Amino acid sequence: MLASLLDLGHEAFGIEDCRKASAELEDSHWDAAAVDWDAGKAIGLNAFLKRWPRIRIILVAEDGNHLQDSPPCLEQVFSHAVDPARPITLWHALSWAESARNTEARLAELEARATAEFSDIPPTIGIALMPGVMEIALAAASTEANILLIGEAGTGKDALARAIHRSSRRSEGALITISCPSLDGSTKWQSMIAASIGGTLLLRLAGALPIELQGDLLDQLGSLRIISTVENDSGTAGLLPELRRRLNTICLTLPPLRERTSSLEELAMVQLDLANATLGKKVTGFSPAALEAIRRYGWPGNLRELRAVILRAAILATAERIEARHLAPILDSSDPFRIGGPVTLQWLKNEHIRRVIRATRSLREAAVVLGVDPATLYRKRQQTKKGPGGRPSLVKKH
Repeated sequence: MLASLLDLGHEAFGIEDCRKASAELEDSHWDAAAVDWDAGKAIGLNAFLKRWPRIRIILVAEDGNHLQDSPPCLEQVFSHAVDPARPITLWHALSWAESARNTEARLAELEARATAEFSDIPPTIGIALMPGVMEIALAAASTEANILLIGEAGTGKDALARAIHRSSRRSEGALITISCPSLDGSTKWQSMIAASIGGTLLLRLAGALPIELQGDLLDQLGSLRIISTVENDSGTAGLLPELRRRLNTICLTLPPLRERTSSLEELAMVQLDLANATLGKKVTGFSPAALEAIRRYGWPGNLRELRAVILRAAILATAERIEARHLAPILDSSDPFRIGGPVTLQWLKNEHIRRVIRATRSLREAAVVLGVDPATLYRKRQQTKKGPGGRPSLVKKH
């Protein structure tokens, strides 16, 4: 089979188990995997597919009758072949995969365009449904007090900071945003501090501000208005005690979406209305099954994830309602990555590390989110590459 794939003009090579395939997929993109089904049944193909839900699978077996046993739940299986597979069979299978990939790329392009338009929507939507938060934020906006915002990624800290700035007496000035984990060099720091005078300085993940810059910030606090954000209550532990105290004049906590179950349906409808306005569609609501999936899901990405999920579902919807299938695979209830899921603590920990690394721009930023030093994270990252077993051949187009 490997020779046939190469003859068809694809880049391909064989891997003896899914653990090594997972490691390869961590570092590069592949379009399809041809899996020995006889081995796959015994060596954890299901686990491999859950880890890589978007790769397409060709099931291969020496005895074609075995292919009838392939589990119907494996939606990624788009073709079957008998080993040795005929080149024409592989050509048809991979042509279909390429067509599906092009369709997905088109969908991604449409999503990106709609998301760009979505960014012009007033950012306080969703935050406004948090009792008390907006009232305190807007009251604080009219003062010169520094504000600390605490909340997980995606809860709307940046959006709330923008709302505070626009409602303040400094709204004519600039809102200068500094991502503290990626900050290096004092030249850039000084220019951004100068640009924020008369406006507002937003310090993302403030606890990661380099220690050598913290004294300088203390010296200039009198001419600055600062909004700081952290992921949790210990997020300011890396700051000098005096700086920590002065940045925390007013503290607001933004709860994660999983703690706002009573507001989920209303928030989803708000996002659907925005998606309709952006896309020019008239999707009126959600089916009962879709609403149940929304309620059941843990929303680790919080409001940001909800907005992306509803936007994608609105793009896919062809009738008046969003159905549960329009939310998959993001809201796949079989995903074990949730509190109380049927997984070990070690698996949950490793998967969390992998997802945080994928969601952040650098290992240093991921280390700040996870609350570990970069060297420790590097070692843990190597450990998380130990995945489930199987025997796939990975394929990608030149």
